[in-house]
Amino acid sequence: MLITKIKSMMDTFTPTEKKIADFLIENKGAARTMTSYDLSKKLGIGQSNIIRFSQKLGYKGFRELQLDITADSEESYKEINEDDSTETTNQKIVQQYVNIAKATNSLNNADTIDTCIKKIISSKRIIVYGVGNSNLFAEYLSNNLLKMQLNSFSSSNAHIIFTTASGFNENDLLILISETGETREIVKLAKIAKIHKTPIIAITRLAKNKLLKYADLVLYTCNDLSDSRLNATTIRCSQLWVIDMLILNILKSDFKKYREYIIESEKLLSENYCGV
Repeated sequence: MLITKIKSMMDTFTPTEKKIADFLIENKGAARTMTSYDLSKKLGIGQSNIIRFSQKLGYKGFRELQLDITADSEESYKEINEDDSTETTNQKIVQQYVNIAKATNSLNNADTIDTCIKKIISSKRIIVYGVGNSNLFAEYLSNNLLKMQLNSFSSSNAHIIFTTASGFNENDLLILISETGETREIVKLAKIAKIHKTPIIAITRLAKNKLLKYADLVLYTCNDLSDSRLNATTIRCSQLWVIDMLILNILKSDFKKYREYIIESEKLLSENYCGV
């Protein structure tokens, strides 16, 4: 999980931190037995840089970071290659999904998640929007919120979304899903929401981007971790983890009530339902 986490956060690192990150990625075996002092001398940087880097990744210190290095297996980070067998490809995909889910979980603390959930439940109207592939996840989240009788709306039609935006107010909630945080329509909608004092939850990667400066709350996804385009689609696992995390935690916050709503919703959708 360590290497996955490092790759997901690479855009946030200073030049010195990137130097440490590159060494750890390329020399996992050697790093297992090095002290923070050894590593600082090897890289020609201060020992305090190693400690701060470890803490930035969420560890108490370099020793705790090393435990994750030891736990990582070499197989976990092998790329998918064109000449891999079907079985080998499938096993690599499984491991990549596990790595990305664990890394995404480590990027999002429980307090932020709880705050997002309370905001969703308390909002009078929830608008969820994403562009392209992210729109699939926006509609998935919105539909699940609707099943729990939370007033949610989503559309892939930008015209409809921006028309809706004209009526934004402080009792609404805007959830924006964008891998890059740079999509023009997403940033424009965030600006409009700010004018109307509408709170924003952003679901985006951990990297400097335009969306972050408008968001009131942020849930982070892993960016593209792979060196090969054959691996790129696994990024969607990170977005799905965040959204399922929201849905399931909302559901369990009042399980009996929300479960009854979902059952009723599914009954209405049944082909055999006749209004009775």
